[in-house]
Amino acid sequence: MASYTLYAKDKKAARRGAWRVQENTLHLTAFLGGWPGALIAQQRLRHKTQKVSFRAVFAVTFLLNIGLLAWLHTAKASETLRYYSDKAGDWAVAQFGVNLGTAIVQELTAFHRPR
Repeated sequence: MASYTLYAKDKKAARRGAWRVQENTLHLTAFLGGWPGALIAQQRLRHKTQKVSFRAVFAVTFLLNIGLLAWLHTAKASETLRYYSDKAGDWAVAQFGVNLGTAIVQELTAFHRPR
């Protein structure tokens, strides 16, 4: 949603000759998971579809996201996420005496310690 909104804002500004949204901002939102909204905006608004350098960077952000999604479905990813979740829990207990945030994340993602 954020990516689409930024593309729409940039398209409107481009038509008016007003201050534009920086390309790096558009790329960052795509990289942070907003690539579906960015892709839809590019097609629906016919915006940023001609600039080859922009499309190349967008393609990289897309591929990085797909690669991350594929990696998240591996056993190594589950092991890594469990490790860092445990570390975050240990840190929270040391800092605050409670690991409520980690407990919630573990419950939502089923990253439980073996009993």
